[in-house]
Amino acid sequence: MTIKTTDIQEKVNSICNAFMAEHGQPPKIRYLISQVGEFTSSSTAHKYFATWRRQYDDNQQAMFDKLGLSEDFNNALMREVKRFTTQAENRYESRIHESKELTNSMIVELELIEDKCEKQSQRISEQFSIIEALKKELSESEKGKSVIEAELRSQIEVHKKAEREASNNADKIRTDLAKEQLRNESNVILVKEVKAQNKTILSDNKKLEKELASTSKQVAQLEAVNKGHESLISELKDNSKRLGSDKNEATQKEIELRSELKVVSNEKSTLEVKLSELSAKHKELENNFNLLLNKEEKQLSKA
Repeated sequence: MTIKTTDIQEKVNSICNAFMAEHGQPPKIRYLISQVGEFTSSSTAHKYFATWRRQYDDNQQAMFDKLGLSEDFNNALMREVKRFTTQAENRYESRIHESKELTNSMIVELELIEDKCEKQSQRISEQFSIIEALKKELSESEKGKSVIEAELRSQIEVHKKAEREASNNADKIRTDLAKEQLRNESNVILVKEVKAQNKTILSDNKKLEKELASTSKQVAQLEAVNKGHESLISELKDNSKRLGSDKNEATQKEIELRSELKVVSNEKSTLEVKLSELSAKHKELENNFNLLLNKEEKQLSKA
């Protein structure tokens, strides 16, 4: 056996002995190939593994021979050790399986909570859209109300100005009539002419009074229209108040949804902490299992 072959065999022996002490069973050929890294084929690895196996069995047999125990006792002892090891493995594998199932259930629950968070976020976005639409509607309503008020005030001012002009014309006509009557009393010659003018003036006065009555009627109609517009303005104000109330309700709903989202986030954080604790517990169980196997191997070696 060359120096390189001896070095490889010692390396294989070291790897196999360490694996046997840690796991209680020989390693697989594939594992041995990955650890050594110097085998050109699996048959070469089998050859070195078989050499180690023979040496390991010889060492075990030599140890039992030194103790002076019978082969039946040795076989029974090995069966008990294997049975105890198998039970321990089954027990810890069962715990590991339960831990994995609990971890999977927690992951599923966490995914459900994340889905709930996403739906809550979508609901909040929809509420934001509704609030923006209400704000826009309220702004347009206020603009329309301002335009209507300005137009009504303008029409009222125009009709009031026309009424004042008609009233001034009537006063002027009455003044002229009074002057003509005084002139008629001082000048008898002009009586007929004054009477004719008076008649004309009276006719014009009647026409003006009719125009004044028509103007007054128009003013009354405009006032009625103004009242209708005032009613419309009052209705617009009520709508504005209603929109404000809807806005407050939407804001309150937004606060409630944010509160629910915060609660769901807290539940998510709690579940993540539990998942971390379960992972740590799972790792601790594996470490305990390995420690127990090492302890059993040491006790068997001492025996």
